[in-house]
Amino acid sequence: MELTSHEAADRLGIGQRRVRRLVADGTLRGHRFGGVWHLDRDDVTRRQASTPTRGRPWSERICWGGLWLLSGLTPDWLGDAEKSRLRKRLRETTPQALALAVRQRADVEHCRILPTYLETATKDQGGAGAGVSAALAAGADILSMDLAELYCDRRTREQLFTRFAITTTSSSPNLTVRTIEDPALARAVLATRTAMPAAVVAVDLIESADARTTHAGTELAARLLADFRRA
Repeated sequence: MELTSHEAADRLGIGQRRVRRLVADGTLRGHRFGGVWHLDRDDVTRRQASTPTRGRPWSERICWGGLWLLSGLTPDWLGDAEKSRLRKRLRETTPQALALAVRQRADVEHCRILPTYLETATKDQGGAGAGVSAALAAGADILSMDLAELYCDRRTREQLFTRFAITTTSSSPNLTVRTIEDPALARAVLATRTAMPAAVVAVDLIESADARTTHAGTELAARLLADFRRA
């Protein structure tokens, strides 16, 4: 029995692009027929069973507050009571649970850009490198020369897509763009930052469809959480 990519995405609670990436890396078996991807139902069921239960996601400002605290930074946009509650949550969470909790921190697009522009786009003014683009600096054991990730606000996103002719329809994306929708929060988070702090990088990596990248992110998050509990 088979499921379409749309049905599989609904079951797994992810986008169809993520489903296609899971097929590409061999996590799910599938084939394309009549312009539609069809996946093995048993594979999808096993993946669904092995995925942690998705609890209620944190709000955007709480997501960033938690990641800032875990990175040793001060989230000035939160009150003292909110920070206290967040510290308790962080001491009790796990890497996978953290990644699920902060999944609404930004709007995610998996895109294609000409490889010539890949490095330039991630260093463009207004954006901050993240995920694989900031992994080594954050202490994660992963390196990718042909992929890039960044965070930006909505205005910068539009400028980047126009300037570099970025597309979102490619079956082989090489750029992940995460857009922070709240303008005030985007200003506070991005400021003059050129790369995201370690906790942000960790959850970016955990969300990858690549097993090695996910493992590197999980290890980084585990170290950060252990240090946070000891502090």
